[in-house]
Amino acid sequence: MISPKFDRDFIIFYFSLEHIIAAVLLQKNDEGFEQSIVFFSKALRDAPLKYNIMEEQDFSLVKAIKDFRVYILCSHVIDYVPNVVVKDILTQDGPDGKRGKWISTILEYDLEIKPTKLIKGQGLAKLMVESKC
Repeated sequence: MISPKFDRDFIIFYFSLEHIIAAVLLQKNDEGFEQSIVFFSKALRDAPLKYNIMEEQDFSLVKAIKDFRVYILCSHVIDYVPNVVVKDILTQDGPDGKRGKWISTILEYDLEIKPTKLIKGQGLAKLMVESKC
């Protein structure tokens, strides 16, 4: 893990797996390689266990940015979402209920949402399983 440099962009990768969500906050070092700054994981309970997979992914992002708030509040953040549908849900107009709350939370940050393949998310899930999180 490295100490954050607030003059550089932050990168968030997150993943949701059945009843666990996890995220990692990264930053590129001087050589251009991504290095972790902080890691977040949480077991889901109650209502979030009833979310469909896309809602669970959105919930994971919201929980991660709330947990990483002290690092990312005044910085540009690139968020790699595991599915393009997640980006569509988080950028739709006029949602109500929990999605509206999630979107209003996300709007507090300078967040750039980019879809990516699940490779890094799968690695994060594998790490969680191996370390028995």
